[in-house]
Amino acid sequence: PQPNAPSRNVGSPRSTPYLVDKDDILDQHVGWYLRRNPEVRKVHSIARKEPGIYELDGREVQVEWQYSSRPGGQGFLVVVDGPLRQPFSDYMEDSERNAQYEGQDIGRSSLHQIPKEQRLSFNDTHKVYSRLEAMKVAKEQALYRERAANYVKDGKDIPNELMHKYKKSLQVKLGMNRQQQQRKMERQ
Repeated sequence: PQPNAPSRNVGSPRSTPYLVDKDDILDQHVGWYLRRNPEVRKVHSIARKEPGIYELDGREVQVEWQYSSRPGGQGFLVVVDGPLRQPFSDYMEDSERNAQYEGQDIGRSSLHQIPKEQRLSFNDTHKVYSRLEAMKVAKEQALYRERAANYVKDGKDIPNELMHKYKKSLQVKLGMNRQQQQRKMERQ
């Protein structure tokens, strides 16, 4: 079938095997889950309407892939049904486990959605800054911690260039190199 073609499962009885669209990796994951959980297939009717859109028990839902928050970790299918976002397996088992509703995490930055041990650290406790410089450094670090957290939350590694950009940005924010500034003061 074509990647945008409707599912061959439309109207098929719940007891028949789910026919996977081999050109759609997401649908392959849906099919894998249904093969591994035949008892779930028996109680739900599911049909792929188009990539990422399914009709499940008469409701149109979106199915997405959620990457692991840990680099190298395993991702999983997620169902988005109106304001509900839930792992596919929990949704299919009619469970409320891991259910999140739109607006539930308002005000929670990416940084607060990842474990503390995965957050970006700058290891600059030995550096001495003036009060103004310390505020500029703290602001810049917060900005780059949040950027790094976005990568981690999406299951990606933090690019090395991010720290390079941080250091360059910090030099700009603090003005000229501090050593140059001290030499200039000594000459005066």
